[in-house]
Amino acid sequence: MTDTRRLWRARVNNAPLDVAGWVAAPVVLALLSVSVQIVAQNPFFLTAHGTNAATFGLAVAGGIVIGTAVLWLTLRILRRLTPAPVFDAIATGMVFIAMVLALTVLVTQVLANVMASGLAWLIGVLIAIAGAAGVALLSRRAKAGKAVIVIASAVSLFPLASLTLGGISEGTSSTSPATIEFDDSTERPPILLLVADELSYPVVSDRDGVVRPLLPNLQDFQQTSTTFTNAYATANATHFAIPTMLAGMSDASRQGEYPPEVTGSGGPLSWLQSRYRVATDSIYFRANDDGVPFVDLASGSTIDEQAPSPSQRWRMLGLDFIALVGRSALPEPVNELFPPLDDRWYDFWDVEPEPEYLAVGGDFIEVLTDADNPGLVFWHSMLTHTPYVRDYVGTFWTPNSLGLREGGLGTESVVELQRQVYAAAAVAFDGQVGWIMNELRRAGTFDETMIIITSDHGRAFPLESTWRVGDDRDQRWADVAHIPLFVKMPGQTEPIVETGLRTTAQVSRTMLDAAGATVTLDTGPALAPSLEDEALHPPIFWFDKRTGEAGVEEYEPFSEPESWDTSYFQARHPESPFAVGIDRGLIGREIPGAWEPVATFPGVPDEGSSTQRAIKVSVPAGSCPAAGGFGIVAQGGVIVGSIAWGPEQDGSVTGWGVVPEAGEGDYLIYCDSAV
Repeated sequence: MTDTRRLWRARVNNAPLDVAGWVAAPVVLALLSVSVQIVAQNPFFLTAHGTNAATFGLAVAGGIVIGTAVLWLTLRILRRLTPAPVFDAIATGMVFIAMVLALTVLVTQVLANVMASGLAWLIGVLIAIAGAAGVALLSRRAKAGKAVIVIASAVSLFPLASLTLGGISEGTSSTSPATIEFDDSTERPPILLLVADELSYPVVSDRDGVVRPLLPNLQDFQQTSTTFTNAYATANATHFAIPTMLAGMSDASRQGEYPPEVTGSGGPLSWLQSRYRVATDSIYFRANDDGVPFVDLASGSTIDEQAPSPSQRWRMLGLDFIALVGRSALPEPVNELFPPLDDRWYDFWDVEPEPEYLAVGGDFIEVLTDADNPGLVFWHSMLTHTPYVRDYVGTFWTPNSLGLREGGLGTESVVELQRQVYAAAAVAFDGQVGWIMNELRRAGTFDETMIIITSDHGRAFPLESTWRVGDDRDQRWADVAHIPLFVKMPGQTEPIVETGLRTTAQVSRTMLDAAGATVTLDTGPALAPSLEDEALHPPIFWFDKRTGEAGVEEYEPFSEPESWDTSYFQARHPESPFAVGIDRGLIGREIPGAWEPVATFPGVPDEGSSTQRAIKVSVPAGSCPAAGGFGIVAQGGVIVGSIAWGPEQDGSVTGWGVVPEAGEGDYLIYCDSAV
């Protein structure tokens, strides 16, 4: 009791710097301990911003010092201008508020894992107020603020310090230049690299690599190309899978160890620009103001022009770190005020518009058939990337996520719908393949062109995890990491099947070899060999869980599920191609007597959709016995399609469907009352 009363006596700790430490320490611990750990575990955040753990750690430490110094200066001025009781009240209040905010964040984050968000907040605030009151009183008597801020900073920055010291001890940093040499006696063929975003191996082929007959253009192409049945992506995120593919980095987790001449380049798109006319179409690939892809290693003339200024880099780093702190350190729903942590780990706020370079250097066919100057085309097709926007004949319909969420699809009914629209996207991509093959044949250059068709990574259809991670390891490797890979060498006329382990990082060297070019690194990790040889090591797959966590896995044999059949690749009904989960014979008929209406959807025609439109409706939980199954969609008293019901959430059930445009009149949603 005596010790408690002493806390209420006159303030002993009147040192502005020490009080500033008491105020800053809880904020530092609450906001930085989680977010800095995420940065340390994810080298791509640092790589994307052109920095390293040591520099970033010093910047964060500098921010702590500056913030504490501002508090110290403010408290020092207040101490001089106000009476002692007023300073005491202000200083104590500042510590109390800082502790309430910090403890609320920390306690609520922990409790939210085991109880409802509202209850977690209530208990968190109560605990925070009680704890903050005690600490505020303690700060009046104990001159420990300087020690507390030092400890809080050390704990928060420890992951970065460990990463830095580990890198130094292992000697992994590489600043050596890369060099490129050309064998000018090589007859350089036209080269086409066609990458389908998110296209999985099992949607294209059976286990043995035989292309599905319902993808006739890829099946035809397979007859004059080499099929790699055991090829894997380097990462599940396009912003890292594409750069590591082009630059030839077989282990995406070591991207930061390569010299900037590699990490800042477009691989063959940059290195071959002195010998090739280059054309690109990709929302992820940047070119300079003249339309020339990144770095020419022979001269290095464009690398400085492409690099953002130091102020731009630090501005973006600061903005992205704020987003990372807000999204990862703050509890729900406050963290939803910040942008989601997407898979690119750069520009979370979308403050910089993503440039698009469509056919830079000329039309694709013109570039690939130029007799005077060999052409190199990088075509990054987005048809197979969510949200899917094409039906089985390639007609566009307005994009919609159709139940796609970070926590998995939830129920098999939504999986069924997702598989159907994904297969239609694969069919549409097959049409793109057929178009360019026909154009090259018409121009007479198909035989002499080197053509590579592959994917940056695939996707899974999980119930509980993200579509780029999967619910289990087999799903991650079979659906996400395992990718289709076909290579037609110039003059190749017979099919070849190669079953050895490969990675998409080997595509780069294969293109360089065809062009008679050799890229050499003096030290550091080796670039991947060409596809003629097996991978340097078992594939190493980097995956971003899109929750602030990232991981690395090394290939081990896995069980590839038989999860696709011909029904996915064909319209379920001529008038309603995506009517999944219901008897096709119901389309065009009147509603059966056992079905009851549960919701409506506006039937106003969607000007952005030509023949199909996505619908989304929510009903109260329990009002539709088919929740987790399928409902029917009718218009004008006639059944026009179906709807897939997702899991129950917050007292309601949401359903998604793709139905034909059928003019005016609301769509009516029905459930089977007999179920």
